[in-house]
Amino acid sequence: MLTAILRPTGTRAENDGTSIVGTAGILDAWIEFNLAALDYAYEHRLLWTPVWHPYTHYLHDPQNRALPALLDHIRIKSEPVAMLTMREVCAALTVDG
Repeated sequence: MLTAILRPTGTRAENDGTSIVGTAGILDAWIEFNLAALDYAYEHRLLWTPVWHPYTHYLHDPQNRALPALLDHIRIKSEPVAMLTMREVCAALTVDG
């Protein structure tokens, strides 16, 4: 599948402005996966650390659908959800002594 989405030079993915060519439906599955991961972490009171590389994320989501979907999903939770940087997480989890 990777060869189907690479330009003939083999160095860059080809983006048609809506998604990477040849990956229809993958973005919807990616959004669904991330919302499910958030739900699992929320229900079990776990730390969830999504890592989205800016450039590759843009290639798959040039219209920025995933982040608004995630933020909207967070807003409907009955209890607050902490949105922290990794530095803030480390400070909160540091144990003295």
